[in-house]
Amino acid sequence: MTGEVTGVIGAQWGDEGKGGHTARLAEEHDVIMRYNGGSNAGHTFDYLGEEVNTHQVPSGVLFPDKLNISGNGVLLNPVALFVDELPKLRAGGIRINEDNYRVSDIAAMVMPHHVILDNAREAGSNSQGTTGRGISYSAADKYGRENFRTEQITENPAQLMRDARTAISMVEAIGIDTANVVKAISKKDGDETYRGISSVDEMLEQWWESAQLLIPYLDNTIGLIRSHLKRGDRLLAEGAQGIGLDMELGTQPLGSSSHCGVGGMINGLGINHEDIKRVFGIAKLPMTRVGGNGYRFPGLIEDSEIAEALRGKRGEIDGEFGKSSGRERDECYPQVPPLVTAVESGGVTDFIITKMDKAEKFGPTMKVAVGYMLDGVRIDSLPPSAAKFERCSPIYEELPTWRTEDIVNIRSFDELPVQALGFIGLIEEKTGKPVSAIGVGPFRDQVIVR
Repeated sequence: MTGEVTGVIGAQWGDEGKGGHTARLAEEHDVIMRYNGGSNAGHTFDYLGEEVNTHQVPSGVLFPDKLNISGNGVLLNPVALFVDELPKLRAGGIRINEDNYRVSDIAAMVMPHHVILDNAREAGSNSQGTTGRGISYSAADKYGRENFRTEQITENPAQLMRDARTAISMVEAIGIDTANVVKAISKKDGDETYRGISSVDEMLEQWWESAQLLIPYLDNTIGLIRSHLKRGDRLLAEGAQGIGLDMELGTQPLGSSSHCGVGGMINGLGINHEDIKRVFGIAKLPMTRVGGNGYRFPGLIEDSEIAEALRGKRGEIDGEFGKSSGRERDECYPQVPPLVTAVESGGVTDFIITKMDKAEKFGPTMKVAVGYMLDGVRIDSLPPSAAKFERCSPIYEELPTWRTEDIVNIRSFDELPVQALGFIGLIEEKTGKPVSAIGVGPFRDQVIVR
């Protein structure tokens, strides 16, 4: 008997509600695996009525009997893991240790100099609108084959520390005032990583201490995953960010530094494409985007009253504010082309549409972009370029909306308002893939499965 992999990817620009649905699907699987991204990604779900956030750890940690794996495609930051993420999860009552959580022994690490470089850039005129977590610089070193890998913590620790110090010296040699950058990092709101440190030496020391804590969790995760597949287990691959942020397929340079679709799943876990049987693309009814960095975003809702109603309030479990960055998200009308890209290039076989309870916030009707006009030519998928995307004009269809009270308390597709069924039918018609579930609220039991 051979096991199988089910994937969960973001079908837009991230922030679609992947965490809650991954947590829901995790209950039906034996192994839950993160394959891309790093501490810049935040997944949110409820646990015993409380909000829980994960970043590098898979959402399967809700269930202590499940094995959770951060794969080789994750850009692993030991400090963010042991100073920020794991303490918060454990404080919330979640049991996580080396028995139910493993980390790839060949994952690229986010080092102190990566974080310094990222924050120095974000404070300057060439800001890219990142979270400042050092992800892009870690990825750059990985693709330049100059990266620091988790295996080095045990293979040659003395050389690793020397290289870490040398990297800091090289950053200082190009004129970056590391002392001032570190001071700013130590005061960042909402991020306990490196909080309160006063010098580069302290930053390096905290990184080294966290790297030692990582040792009991390290494993040959590619072999571990393969052994579970041979046993016939069910594995769930959890993606970070979304197809619009993919390194190859997204609207670069406004993207992430990893591969968010099925390609990233294969490489980031070391699995075979034949292992993957189903891929859920998570999409949100009101599409959002964060970190536009000066580019115009087609389909942006200009009516501030509608945008604020959709965004909600800071601190709400479904409020539209970045879980890693705290940044306010831009609200946009629903758009089909990113979903087409998620199918054609991202490998999506089924869609899950979240925030279906928000439709009435648009008013009696809502505009849905079914395509774009780009330089006088119609396109039906996402152009992999921010410059081209900025020139796109949405081609809209107007659809009637439905009342929140008519949808939040039902649990069957057969009971859905005809207007909601019309929207679902449009998505299925344009993408050629079924909508297998919808979310009608922020909690895991507020889901209608077809």
